[in-house]
Amino acid sequence: KDGFLFKAGTRLTESYIDSLNSTAEKEAAHALNRRTEFRVLSKDFVPKAKNVQIEQKVEIKINPEDNIVTVESGRGNSIIIPTLINGYNTKIMLDRNDRGLIFSLAEAQKLLQSGAISKEDFVGDAAVILAEGSIADRAVFVIKNFSIGPKTTTNIEASVSHKLTEGAIMGESTINMLGRFKLDENNKQLIFN
Repeated sequence: KDGFLFKAGTRLTESYIDSLNSTAEKEAAHALNRRTEFRVLSKDFVPKAKNVQIEQKVEIKINPEDNIVTVESGRGNSIIIPTLINGYNTKIMLDRNDRGLIFSLAEAQKLLQSGAISKEDFVGDAAVILAEGSIADRAVFVIKNFSIGPKTTTNIEASVSHKLTEGAIMGESTINMLGRFKLDENNKQLIFN
């Protein structure tokens, strides 16, 4: 160490170090005494597991029956779902082709006249869309609050179709905006998970 040679196996005790000639030689011996040697004992070291706090969202279902909405049977094998549009009750048929949320001209006019929607809710120029006392085909409007049973979503887009003769239709993608669900057609229930 530092140019000083100590024979292998020499024990660097205090008495041996004191017997050395120079202070520099003594310091080198003390430095060797302070060193730490490491040896690899094993190559399969696994550190101890730490308690890592994992944040989880816990959902407590106090009344699971609150997530069940009773549906009705329509013509053929159609399903009619009760909804709430900006505070107004509306029944909407489930569209198995999932074309979105579409209202017939008559149903859209009923929403407009009842105050459930207003001309400000339409996307685009309301003067053009609502010309001649009617609503333009394929007009899009925004429903501020849309609910099925206990589930609510906001600012959902719907459209008007003159081809749809009555009522309104919605696909499963619209219902999925409120949460995951399953449809029990035998018991006529829409069940949110």
